[in-house]
Amino acid sequence: MRRIDTLIIHCSATKAGMDFGAADIDRWHRERGMNGIGYHYVVRLDGQVEKGREIALPGAHCIGWNSRSIGICYIGGLDAEGHPADTRTEKQKKALKELIEQLKEEYAIDLVIGHRDTSPDLNGNGVIEPNEFVKVCPCFDVRAWLLTFLITLVLVACGSTRGKVIEKMRYDSTAAVNQSSREEATLRTKQQAYEQIDEHIEQLTFTFKGESNNTDSLRERKNGQMRSLASVTQTKINRRKGSTLYLRSDSLVNRSDSLRTLSRLVVQKKQQQEKTGRWRWGIIVIGGGLLLLGAWIGWRVAGDKNA
Repeated sequence: MRRIDTLIIHCSATKAGMDFGAADIDRWHRERGMNGIGYHYVVRLDGQVEKGREIALPGAHCIGWNSRSIGICYIGGLDAEGHPADTRTEKQKKALKELIEQLKEEYAIDLVIGHRDTSPDLNGNGVIEPNEFVKVCPCFDVRAWLLTFLITLVLVACGSTRGKVIEKMRYDSTAAVNQSSREEATLRTKQQAYEQIDEHIEQLTFTFKGESNNTDSLRERKNGQMRSLASVTQTKINRRKGSTLYLRSDSLVNRSDSLRTLSRLVVQKKQQQEKTGRWRWGIIVIGGGLLLLGAWIGWRVAGDKNA
C-alpha cells in the first residue's frame, strides 16, 4: 500500500448546474489518452459521492503529488459565463466535508489542500499567491474553508450552550412574571369582591314618640316601660352612585310591633319584586308567542303564493 499524507481537492471545470459523474470524467480522461479517471472520488451536485480510481493506485490529477495523495473532484467550478467560481451546492459542501473527515481519520492525513496550492512559490515568500497559481482549481480556498467550518462548529457549540442558558433564564423570568400576574389578578379579584360587599350600606333608624331619631337601640325604657315608637326608617345607600332607598312605617306602638312591621315591609317588597318578575316573564312569553305566530302566518302566506 502506498503512503498517503495529503488530500487534494479539484473541480471538474464544468458550468454551474450541469451535473456529471465519475463515468463521464473517466470517458473524458480516456479521450485525452489517460488510463482512466485520474481522481479517486467524485462529488456530484446532489452530494452523492462516487468512487473513481482505486485508492491503492496513484492518481493522475496533480503532477508531483500523485503518489502521495488522494484526489477528490467536485462537479462544477465555472459560473454560467464560464468564469472560475465556487459553485458548490450545500449538499456538495456537506458531502465533501464528511468525505475529507473520513479519509483523514482512515489514513491519518494532516494536509488538505486545493490543486492551486501545489503551484510553485515563485517569489519564495512561503505563500502561494494568486499570481503564482498554475491553475485556479478548485476555485475556492480549501484551507480557509476548512478553518471557517471549524470555527463555525465551535461557535455553534458555544452558542448552543449559551442559548440553553439564555433560554433557561428567559423561561424562569417568564414564569416569575406569570406568577406575579396571577397573584396580582387574585388580589384584584379579592379587592373587587370587598368593594362589592361594601358597595351597599343598610341602616335602621328608630324614632320614638316625642323624641328625635335614635339609631342606638330598640330598648329605650322610661320608668321601666318600653317607649312607643313613632316610626322606623330603613335606609339603603349605594356608596358608588350615592342613591338612597327609604322604607318608612309610622304609628308603631312597641318593639314587637316594629319588628312585625319591618318583617311585613320586607315581605311586601319581595312580593312586589316577584310580581314584577312574573310580569316581565309574561311579557316575554307573550311577545315570543306573537313573533312565532307572525312568522308562521308569513310562512303560510309565502307557501300559498308559491302554490
